[in-house]
Amino acid sequence: MKSCARFTFISLIVFGAILGGCAKRDPVMPILALPQTKACAANINVGNPTPLAFDPEDAKAIDMNINEGASCYLHPDGSKSLYGVVALPEPGYEYILTVESYPQGSSIFSPRLLLLDANGKLLREFDRKRFMFRGAVLAGRLRVQPGERYLMVGTDAKGVGTDEQRITGMTHQNTSSGVTSSGVYYAMTLNTASETVQNLTYSYGGRVKVVSQAMPSE
Repeated sequence: MKSCARFTFISLIVFGAILGGCAKRDPVMPILALPQTKACAANINVGNPTPLAFDPEDAKAIDMNINEGASCYLHPDGSKSLYGVVALPEPGYEYILTVESYPQGSSIFSPRLLLLDANGKLLREFDRKRFMFRGAVLAGRLRVQPGERYLMVGTDAKGVGTDEQRITGMTHQNTSSGVTSSGVYYAMTLNTASETVQNLTYSYGGRVKVVSQAMPSE
């Protein structure tokens, strides 16, 4: 009897673990405000950047997850950015950077890019208006200039909380073939179209990819 009871108890634990593993994950919600206790510095910390490689033959990429635990920068205009810093490839190459913001549930990162010199001094800036959607991905491209050594990927706070509706169209093609009762072969193609509507809210945080690639040959 004791062994039977023990077997039943263990079985229930395993069954519960299986159910727990199949549980639905909570949806990712946009970060619409920063905690009042969040400390934001008036300078950008470039002391521990994520290095980005460069290969003239192949694109190189890094993924960044900017969340509530990220560093915070207080801009001169009073706005705040959660941010991460990328160390750009060594000078000597002409290349293009692509920064992509990916939807997560109903949330998408509102990007603001700052290009800095070796001392962390601001050289150029790109706000969210310089980005465009390519399918479901919000992307911006820029050519790196001499002297630019760091890229700060931060929040464009002006866009946080605003909504974006994306409509993605898809075309489906179905082909069927056969032979009629009189022995004649036939083939028929049916084209159909569908649309997916996605409502997104710009957030302080999100998933970002930074890609380096060689300048296209003229």
